[in-house]
Amino acid sequence: MNTPELRIDLAEGEQHSVMDDLMNQVDFPDANVITIDGIRADFKEGWGLVRASNTTPSLILRFEAGNGEALQRIQQKFRDLLLSVKPGLSLPF
Repeated sequence: MNTPELRIDLAEGEQHSVMDDLMNQVDFPDANVITIDGIRADFKEGWGLVRASNTTPSLILRFEAGNGEALQRIQQKFRDLLLSVKPGLSLPF
């Protein structure tokens, strides 16, 4: 299972400061985290990705997992991370 590209719209230029905050807060001990051009977390059952858009003031996210339950778990980890940095953020997942 996977998601299409998801987008979180922000104020002009805000995507970079939010991404910096996410990089400083990310802590997924059960994943291999790669922080080149965003945050990609590879879990045993799937992966999640968040990165700043280079063309629009937004964050781009994608998720993939072997089943719906695993997909929801991975999305919840990213949801918690995003809301820890920017409470009240409207998330498309």
